[in-house]
Parts: sequence; structure tokens; C-alpha cells
Amino acid sequence: MIEYGSFIPGGFVRAVLGLDMPDTGTKKEFDSIALAELGAVDNVRETLLNQGMYIAGSGDGYRILTPAENSGQVDRYLGHAQNKIRRARKLERTSPAMTGGKPSQLKARMMMAERSANKLIGKE
Repeated sequence: MIEYGSFIPGGFVRAVLGLDMPDTGTKKEFDSIALAELGAVDNVRETLLNQGMYIAGSGDGYRILTPAENSGQVDRYLGHAQNKIRRARKLERTSPAMTGGKPSQLKARMMMAERSANKLIGKE
């Protein structure tokens, strides 16, 4: 079942986890089940990353991306990283002094993170 391109039905995942999705219930009940499922899938995702695989949500289930599709996921990861660095720069630039008069290492850390991200995407 854990092969490139394979589909894993959400019902199967919930059954393995012992999660019962009721026909009716409160939002809190549904959120609790979804959170437990997402937490378990995230643990599986971390394990699969070490094997060069990525598990993605697909309809009411999950699919192991093919090696060709992995590049798209890498692009999404890099895009998210760049957006977070951009937001960090904006927050640091527009916030009042956060260090209470002490020298801040935030700018240096942001520059290092940005350089590292740029190297990964070939901008440097």
C-alpha cells in the first residue's frame, strides 16, 4: 500500500486508527476526529519523507506522490519558506524595538535563512 502513486482511502486510515466518523455530531466532535487523523498522517508523512516519499491529501483519502510529483511539493515547501521569511522581515521592520535596548540577532538570522533558501532554489 505504501508505494509511489498508491491511494489510501480515508476510511481505511480512520479504521486503522480506531476513529469512528459519526453520521451526525457536533463540530467539536468532527474537529477532534479530524485532528487525530491529521496528527497520525503527519507522523507517517515524516517517516515517508526519509524514504523520498510524500503523502498528500486527495479527496477522502491520501495518495503517495510519484517521484515526478515530488518536485512540485518541493516547490511548495520553498514557496512557503520564502513567504515566511518575507513576513518575518516585514514584522521585524515594522515592530517597535523588541529587544529592550539589547543587540538583536534577528536580522542576521533572517539574512542567513534567506541566503539558504536562495541557494536551494538556485538564485545564488
